[in-house]
Amino acid sequence: METLKINIQSIEKPARFLLGAIFLFSSLNYFFDLLKMPEMSMAAHLFFSSIVKTNYLMGVIKSIEFVVAILFLINRYVFQATLLILPIIINIFLFHLFLDLPGLALAVVLVILVLVIALSKKNRYLDLFKEE
Repeated sequence: METLKINIQSIEKPARFLLGAIFLFSSLNYFFDLLKMPEMSMAAHLFFSSIVKTNYLMGVIKSIEFVVAILFLINRYVFQATLLILPIIINIFLFHLFLDLPGLALAVVLVILVLVIALSKKNRYLDLFKEE
């Protein structure tokens, strides 16, 4: 039986485009209030609303998402953009895992997409851990 080999380079471009589009829409939705936020559990709502009420943290996060989305869409500085967005995606995943399970599916998609992008540039990441 022949094993299915996936060429990560061939799926990096669609993954990068999709992740860029998701974060572009998400950040624009935050700044311009295009769509209403979905219902959340009480714990998720309390956590999320406290972040929004700081008046700076969510703006910083969404600004980073916007910049990263543009970089992904124009295929520039993808390595650096991936490093910037990875902690945000990890927090999105953990937020939905522990506080808002209905949103977990999208969080898993984000994790998969960023992993595809990261794996396509794995040699660049390995360089981060080399001794000088």
